[in-house]
Amino acid sequence: MSEFVAFLGDLNLFSLLLGSIMLLMGFITLKFPPKGINHFYGYRTPRSMKNKENWDFAQKYAIKEMMRGGWILVFFSFSGLIYPTSKLVDTITGTILMTVIFIVLVIRTETGIKRFEASGKDN
Repeated sequence: MSEFVAFLGDLNLFSLLLGSIMLLMGFITLKFPPKGINHFYGYRTPRSMKNKENWDFAQKYAIKEMMRGGWILVFFSFSGLIYPTSKLVDTITGTILMTVIFIVLVIRTETGIKRFEASGKDN
């Protein structure tokens, strides 16, 4: 168990793992998108669940944003091999990067849905 904790302690590997999971989940969701509005699978916010059109738009848009964030995390994990830093710097930078990626995903998706609702077109 302590080896697993040490593995997760290396944030470059954790970023690689999280980025890879985000990419894998993105590919799976693209292949098997949620068919209808539900409370357990897909991008779920009040705005995305407002109607079927918003739901379908939000699923496509959020997956693209999630995969973009996954690629950023994977790139970050490999940049640590090129430009090695201390564990403290890796931890702080990685934590901030992961938090920002998830916040940006929600903000960009909600903004995209809002534009979609206003225009009635795919943005």
